[in-house]
Amino acid sequence: MPAILTKGNTKHLLGKLHHDLRKGKVIKLKNHNKIYNSFISAKNLIDFIFFKELNFKKDIINLGIENKYKLFEIVKLIKKKIKSNSKISIDRSKTSHFTIDISKSTKKFYFKPYSLEKTIKAWLN
Repeated sequence: MPAILTKGNTKHLLGKLHHDLRKGKVIKLKNHNKIYNSFISAKNLIDFIFFKELNFKKDIINLGIENKYKLFEIVKLIKKKIKSNSKISIDRSKTSHFTIDISKSTKKFYFKPYSLEKTIKAWLN
């Protein structure tokens, strides 16, 4: 399940990064150049669930944002939106990474993932 972006939740990567950006801490990013899409705004999730008939016993789907944003781009956008003065440092050490496949949800269930901008805006406002 992707991280669901809600106010005050710092239990997922973006929540922790947002918290640290607000505090002006140095952000050390691993996988900065990898696609990161395992998060969704609460509004996007609710819009999808309430308007689709899903059989939860047999339909397994992944939801997230569009598959085209690198973690560094996401952090830069959050930093800009909250006017943070944090510095971003790149950690090039090897670490595990995954990108979720949302193709089934977009093709079979017509899921419309929010853009990065809309997701972050819905989360921060």
